[in-house]
Amino acid sequence: MIFLKINNSKMRNIFKYKLLIVAMVTMVLSSCYRDEYLNPSQASNESVVTNTNGLIALCNGLQFRYSVGRQSPIYSTITANGLSTNELLVLNQGNTDEATLQAGKGNVIGNNAVVSRLWEQSHLIKANADLIFNNINIVGESATKNAILCYANLYKGLALLQLGTYWEQAPLVVQAKAPFITRNEVLAEAVKLFENGSVAAAGSPAFTSVFQGGIDFVNTFHALTARTYNMLGNSNKALEAANKVDLTKKSEFFYDDVSRNPIF
Repeated sequence: MIFLKINNSKMRNIFKYKLLIVAMVTMVLSSCYRDEYLNPSQASNESVVTNTNGLIALCNGLQFRYSVGRQSPIYSTITANGLSTNELLVLNQGNTDEATLQAGKGNVIGNNAVVSRLWEQSHLIKANADLIFNNINIVGESATKNAILCYANLYKGLALLQLGTYWEQAPLVVQAKAPFITRNEVLAEAVKLFENGSVAAAGSPAFTSVFQGGIDFVNTFHALTARTYNMLGNSNKALEAANKVDLTKKSEFFYDDVSRNPIF
């Protein structure tokens, strides 16, 4: 008979080592469980686009994302334009990204927040508008469908207008390694959206109280169509659209103490 003598200290070390491995495997497996990190107060894209109310919520979200907050295109496009043309002046040099944008040239690097936010938020708006377009057929009532299409066409068109204004190339489709197209192609797509929006706005859309208000879609689409055609160098089309604008009408974003005016 052969007896093996094993040191108690060594046994304890082996046990601790195995216990550590089990703990690490458990952590890895639990971290792979995706649902553990879902926000229960935030609806998924899949659930939002399954009914009309979800699409309307997306419409309101487009307007909010475009117009509210320092990250919004409203803030970024006015700031980028005003500082790069010396129409605006940075009084507080602690606003580093704005100050470097005002200085221009090599001072503006890739992580400039004003520039990067304008790029990313425009693409997010575009992607969310595509969710609406891809699921619009679930809306059976034509007046509500036209109202939803007004929002989707307006804000996707505005997002593309911003991209075509500040970049010479940008991707149009939402996918991995999306191909870039030229500025004029981006603007041409924007003007199509504005023209499609004009059709929806003329189709007796039903803007009920569940929609965020403030926008006169008929005249807004005509004005943006004129502006975009002018940027494309098509003066005849620009003049034709401009002549359709009723100058007694206005569109505006409403702000309060919760959703504040980012420019102010």
